[in-house]
Amino acid sequence: MLLDYIYLVLYPDEYYSICDDMFFSQDKSEPLLGEKLFYEKFAERLKEILIKNPCFPRKFTAVIDTYYVDYVYRDIYYHHFSSKHLNMRRTPLRIFFFEGDCVKEVKNYCEEKLRKKWIGLTVIQPNKVLGRTLFNPKYFLPNGTAVRTAPYEFLLNGMKLSVNAFQYMMQDEEATTCAEVSLLNLLDYYATEYKEYNITLPADIEREERFTSIRAYPSGGMNARDILHAMVKKGFAPQQYKTNTLGQTIIKRYMYYYVESAVPFIAILDGNENQATHALVCVGHTQIMKEDLLEASCRKFIDLDKNTYCWLVDTADACKGIVTMDDNRMPYAILGFQTEESKSIGTTVTKFDSETQRVTPYKRINVLCVPLYKRVFLDAIQAEEIFSSLLLSEWGIYNVASRVADTVLQKKIMDKIPGKSQDQPLIRRIFLASSRTYSKERLKAFTEAIKNAVNSGTRKSLRAIREFYSNTAMPRFVWVCELYSIEGYFRNQIVGEILLDATAENGLNSLLLIHYPHLLARRQPDESINALSNFNVFMDWTGYRGFGGNLREV
Repeated sequence: MLLDYIYLVLYPDEYYSICDDMFFSQDKSEPLLGEKLFYEKFAERLKEILIKNPCFPRKFTAVIDTYYVDYVYRDIYYHHFSSKHLNMRRTPLRIFFFEGDCVKEVKNYCEEKLRKKWIGLTVIQPNKVLGRTLFNPKYFLPNGTAVRTAPYEFLLNGMKLSVNAFQYMMQDEEATTCAEVSLLNLLDYYATEYKEYNITLPADIEREERFTSIRAYPSGGMNARDILHAMVKKGFAPQQYKTNTLGQTIIKRYMYYYVESAVPFIAILDGNENQATHALVCVGHTQIMKEDLLEASCRKFIDLDKNTYCWLVDTADACKGIVTMDDNRMPYAILGFQTEESKSIGTTVTKFDSETQRVTPYKRINVLCVPLYKRVFLDAIQAEEIFSSLLLSEWGIYNVASRVADTVLQKKIMDKIPGKSQDQPLIRRIFLASSRTYSKERLKAFTEAIKNAVNSGTRKSLRAIREFYSNTAMPRFVWVCELYSIEGYFRNQIVGEILLDATAENGLNSLLLIHYPHLLARRQPDESINALSNFNVFMDWTGYRGFGGNLREV
């Protein structure tokens, strides 16, 4: 007879007894999910999560729901497994994980205590894989890692538990492959985070992805065209980026831009000799350290006509890894990069670093499939090109400062602007943000800066700047280029920023707002681009906190 709940307090090194205790009734005569060897496929993944993962608690409680109806598995079951001759169980197991010994709290309905200790949950499907899995990323990633998550709520014995997570699933190589589970994970995030998208089931993908009349089951996988078509059907306006066109270094840069923009996407990778092409979801990035910025490629932008130049480091070039949901690895696995100098062409080439335990060992990125919102017309390529062209243009930070008539103020501005030497480059951070989140974060940052200002003149200027921002009409999405010094980046204090209208056409006409030390100009919807030549001057000025509204830092 099956139990409704099984309570286990375990240590990770008790892994093999975990498999027995979790998936067999107490007398070991009746398996909960079929034959004893059923867990061979997911056992190694569970071992990786519980034992090899250094961030997982050394002691935890597993509460096992032995009769759980999972809507993802139920959809697969009725569209495929129910047609088989051999019997397969309809209901999977669901396992809640808590930090420490929480059996007493569960049985006594101590909801508040359990919320603080809840790690997440996983579903063990009868088709021998880990199903819908949602874990708090802090139990998988080192401190400082930035990741995008969505809020999920579940009930355990009537107690409401919530977790911010990104969905993870394993492919079963029959009804689903890596492409299907990547798409399911991605679309589940958007449906959970945004009201305008609906929950997607495996059968929905099978109906929408195919251009040919081949059978859907067993699944033959999906190519980039199928993935993009499914995204369009779900209401997105996807963009495709190919390595053959852009190169590995540029592709890596756009990967960073989109994860920094809280736009999870699917990356298709070429495998090594014994591996096939593989799909995974990119959801965050590793922490950028000072040595990463110092080692990153420092580019020199030169305007020969005006005899001006700027040394620039893009934070995308300093990023060492992308956080992924890869069904061949444990949740939140890191896709690492390393660079080496190419002697043949004299440029820096990005390669995958397969020596780190967490790193996904694939050969190269092939294609990125990015599900942009349907009203975002300016993509990462166009935004990066515009920001680069602005550096030394008439709206660039150096040319604007050089036109300030007050020599004392001009010197104050120049002293706050890095980029004149390779040792002190200008640091650039590019990302996409919704205007609602951006405005909220900026107004909070200015309010904090006002409280911390050391004199009344600075407080007065910051109040005027805050009012200026709050009265600026913005589109639904904006591309932002934050500017830092190296020291300011690690103090999270920017020295300026440029905003582009993400709903505009490509070109300088998308320019929306320019904010440099002591100088600020904006453009309202009914104004021409010439309005950005009229800078407001603030004699007292200080830097302010960088934007942090897109990703959650572990």
